[in-house]
Amino acid sequence: MKKLPNYAFLLTFLIPVLVFLACEKEEGKEVERSEVFLTLTSHSWAYDTVYIECDDPDIIWWFTFLDSAASATNYEILFKEDFTFIGSPDGDAKWRLQNNETEIMIVDDDDAMDIYNHFRIDELTDQLLKITDMGDVPPSDTCYVQFVYRK
Repeated sequence: MKKLPNYAFLLTFLIPVLVFLACEKEEGKEVERSEVFLTLTSHSWAYDTVYIECDDPDIIWWFTFLDSAASATNYEILFKEDFTFIGSPDGDAKWRLQNNETEIMIVDDDDAMDIYNHFRIDELTDQLLKITDMGDVPPSDTCYVQFVYRK
């Protein structure tokens, strides 16, 4: 019975040290990133053009105007490694990959349920990013808008 306090005293210091060492290993461990993540975050993406497939003249006019404005201002977007997004006209935003990394969601920085944009990744290389707007384009959900960005 005399050894019990010694073991208790030893365990009091041993357990926290083991917990600390286990946590330290996790913090130093490199997070493995996918090829899609690495390509998206490797550099900023410069706006190139927009392709519109739609019969509604108002929608065509709106995206033609958007195309002109983006081209004139050399519009760029940037997917940062900390999941912040620079280039949202709606203000501060975050991004995340969805659906087996085939879609990109741009969400409000403060409220992840407030979705700014939802895009399908059509093509992604080190030099080219093609994304299609997955949101319904009012007044019809038969309009498709594809944005092209280059390195």
